[in-house]
Amino acid sequence: MSFSVNTYSPTDVTLSFGGYVLTGWNTINIQRVYAGMTAVDGINGKNTRVRNNNTAAVINFSCLQSGESNDILSQIHALDLQTGSARISLTLKDLSGSSIFTSSEAYILQYPEVVFSDSFEFRVWTLKCNTSEWFVGGNLKADTSIFNSVLGSITAQIGV
Repeated sequence: MSFSVNTYSPTDVTLSFGGYVLTGWNTINIQRVYAGMTAVDGINGKNTRVRNNNTAAVINFSCLQSGESNDILSQIHALDLQTGSARISLTLKDLSGSSIFTSSEAYILQYPEVVFSDSFEFRVWTLKCNTSEWFVGGNLKADTSIFNSVLGSITAQIGV
């Protein structure tokens, strides 16, 4: 019996856009805007589903108030407001796991709320994009016979 420990490391999560790797982030979240499938309940217990090919997603991330990322994001957004052409290619990846999300057409929705106080604050930026790659993985170093057996069974069932 093999024993493995799955390890998540936040320092291995990277969000890069336009060649710049985001620094000083606190949290990053990404969520699809639309469900991939919509259930349609039919009469007599016959149900079906409708596939939605819209891959739109929203990415929110908080940056340190003093971080250089705010300067870069502000310049990108200002350029977009002037020209309407500041599309960003981005990749969100967990280097210690297998999660990856990519887009070649992301854009900043708006400037973040700016709070000045007697303590430290974060700036929360919101990007919208259509994703070209979407894989929600774990941190399993997957080379076990159980994992390979389950994955093989699933892919055989769906015909991949």
